[in-house]
Amino acid sequence: MPDDDKKFTQADVDKFVQERLARDRETRGDPAALLLTVQNLQNELAASKQLALTLQGKVATTDRSALLTRVGVDLKVPQALMGFIQGDTDEAMRASAAALIAGIGPGQSIGGSTNPPAGNVPPKIYTSEELKTMTPEAINADWVNVSAQLKAGQVK
Repeated sequence: MPDDDKKFTQADVDKFVQERLARDRETRGDPAALLLTVQNLQNELAASKQLALTLQGKVATTDRSALLTRVGVDLKVPQALMGFIQGDTDEAMRASAAALIAGIGPGQSIGGSTNPPAGNVPPKIYTSEELKTMTPEAINADWVNVSAQLKAGQVK
């Protein structure tokens, strides 16, 4: 080692290191404060991710409810049966609703739009000439109507 090489004492090295650390802290900030900031940001990120997951679940539920309502209205599914429709997509819900409707069937037909099943047809009013030409079997077949007309004086 030549004599013109610089030699530093421990005090000089410590001084250089302290100056370098001070300059570094000025530009970057205190490491403890930075670690605290990083931890706070990580906590905020975790809270934001949890909130995003919660909101995505609510949006999915709302979207499914809206889709379910639209499919139910389109296919004329009674409101009481909407809970039985399954699926998460429009096609799956429509298939489930169609299967539900087909499984239930149209039900028993009870007279169409009127009751009794044959419709609300008024009884035939007979004339005396019609009664004279009717056979006894025909009179007996409609005896309730004929006797009611005779008692009411409707036969002319």
